[in-house]
Order: sequence, then C-alpha cells, then structure tokens
Amino acid sequence: MEGKSFRLVKYRLPIKVKSFGVKEPNISNRFYKSIDLAIVPIIGTDDTLRRVGFGKGFYDRFFAKQGGTIDRVIFVGRESCICSETVTDDYDVEGDLYITPKKVFNQKTIKQTRI
Repeated sequence: MEGKSFRLVKYRLPIKVKSFGVKEPNISNRFYKSIDLAIVPIIGTDDTLRRVGFGKGFYDRFFAKQGGTIDRVIFVGRESCICSETVTDDYDVEGDLYITPKKVFNQKTIKQTRI
C-alpha cells in the first residue's frame, strides 16, 4: 500500500505485517516488470465484466498507473453478483475471468447471465 493506491515491489524476504494486517516485503527500489496475472477481489460486476469494488478506487488507480504491463486479470468473488445493466465506468478495471465457488464467467458468458 502506498497512499491511496498500491505500489509494485519485488517479493522477497523478510515479510513483515504492515497496514491492515497484510504481510508485505520491505519497500525496495522501483520494480518495473510486467505482471503475468493479477488476481483481484470483487464484490460484483456488470455485463461489461468491469469491477464493482469497495468504493475507494485503489485498484482503478493501480491499474491505470501500470498501463499495459498486466497481461491477464482474474476476478474472484464469494458468490455470483452480476448486474444486468451497466453500472461501472470506463476507468473501472476490466477482467478476463470472474471466478466464484460455483461458476467461472468470461466475456461471452457474462453477457448471457442475467441476475
């Protein structure tokens, strides 16, 4: 965590418990590498497969800052929560997959789901 966003740091030991009780490595020099896969928690999504989160915009700012360095985004949620109308904005993080305990959604199947 850094301010109202995240900062990409290399995973290395030692790991210390920091803000919000999250275990994090010490801050090191800037680490600019591409990210193969980002696993992002969500509350729900809409038919655009964009993230409905917790309302602070942490992930939106982080993904905007990283630009095209993240290859694939997978959303994870506790249950399927999909709005049949568009409730997200263009700046909200867009996912490739939405995984819940009972089902996996992609761009095609999300449009077929109406809750």
